[in-house]
Amino acid sequence: MNRRYAVIGNPVQHSRSPWLHTYFARQTQRPIVYAAYQPAGSFADCASAFFAGGGCGLNITLPYKTDALAFADSASAYARQVAAANVLKRQADGSIRAYNTDGSGFLRDLQRLGATLSDKTILLLGAGGAAQAVAHAINRQQPARLSIYNRTPERAQQLAQQCGGSAIAIADIADERPAEIIINATSASHKQPLSYAPALFRQTQLAYDLSYGTAAQHFLRQAASAGVVQCVDGSGMLAWQAALSFALWEGVLPSVAEAIPHLQPH
Repeated sequence: MNRRYAVIGNPVQHSRSPWLHTYFARQTQRPIVYAAYQPAGSFADCASAFFAGGGCGLNITLPYKTDALAFADSASAYARQVAAANVLKRQADGSIRAYNTDGSGFLRDLQRLGATLSDKTILLLGAGGAAQAVAHAINRQQPARLSIYNRTPERAQQLAQQCGGSAIAIADIADERPAEIIINATSASHKQPLSYAPALFRQTQLAYDLSYGTAAQHFLRQAASAGVVQCVDGSGMLAWQAALSFALWEGVLPSVAEAIPHLQPH
């Protein structure tokens, strides 16, 4: 019998997770089916119904990553540290365990790109669930400086305290603290994209948007127009975090190399 998995998000129509996990299932010859759900009510009601119906695991995307952590009966140390979960797994005893593969997926993709974070000056735009996972992952790589901007300054300050970085006001970003790597983790990419002055990118070697496809293009076009040579969307991170999720569920790590080109805009 096929094992059931799904992604929950809002919006979720754009998600490439169903394609990815179907691709991984064929590659590894695992009998799974994978769907996408946008809750009509609460996240907890949707997740409860899925697991009560025999579901084995969930991926979680915006805006439910903190809800997923609260929903789970237990969580990995990393998920607890970043206070967000993007993976839920039904255990053998029926309990639900939370994980977070966003940070590891991000680092795996940087390895693919040949980029390193050690001793680099880094600016992180955003302080939500994905930003939290990435900030903690960055901190482990010992950057020269990690600056965090968020439209709600208190959230940036809280995340900076957790990760050994510093919160920064938007007016100070380009004027005083240019960064070699800029990572866009704002949820505004899915709603009303933010615009930045070209001076923001004057020393930037890599501009990376955690979103992928259309949602990433506004930020990446700004970076490219300002002269940044390496402008990358989150397709690789998406593929890697999905592969790591698949490994948690099915016990085998699929290859992502051939999947990533299918996720990128043409």
